[in-house]
Amino acid sequence: MSGQVVTGTKAADKINVGDEVHTIDAGDGNNVVTAGNGDNTIDAGLGNDKVTVGDGNNAVQVGDGTNRVVVGDGDV
Repeated sequence: MSGQVVTGTKAADKINVGDEVHTIDAGDGNNVVTAGNGDNTIDAGLGNDKVTVGDGNNAVQVGDGTNRVVVGDGDV
């Protein structure tokens, strides 16, 4: 999949990418992006966003809206 562009339509598309380095740009719809076990960056837009991160060392930045952040048992 290296060096290729995959474009989804306005329908409910599901796009799977492999284990390489990828950039995924989801539009203004209600999108679900699932990232694997690598070091991932997820930049959510102005909508009502839900981002779930795993057990690694995570950095979460939130915007000016009403935000709720739930953290696990690690160092906060």
